[in-house]
Parts: sequence; C-alpha cells; structure tokens
Amino acid sequence: MAGDNGNEIKTVDEIRELYKKKYGSIEKFKEKLKADREKFVREIKQKSEEE
Repeated sequence: MAGDNGNEIKTVDEIRELYKKKYGSIEKFKEKLKADREKFVREIKQKSEEE
C-alpha cells in the first residue's frame, strides 16, 4: 500500500522507481533518512537538556 492514506497499491518496483526519480537512487534516499533521523535526535536531546 502507498499514498498518505494507504489507499494505493503499488509494486515494490514501482515504489523503488518513485524514490529513484525523487532522490536519484535508493542509497541517496537512505542517506536522507539517516540525516533526518540524526537531526531529529539532536533536536530532542537539545530540548531535553534545556529542561
């Protein structure tokens, strides 16, 4: 299932192609996820240190 509401059905290959078009490759998408996660963790740590 895909889409914001899970109302679409796509094959794995279709989903991979979407990410390749948007990010250039699956690896670049994974790098973006990793960077976003690291940023999120830093923000949470910073907020907890301020309290």
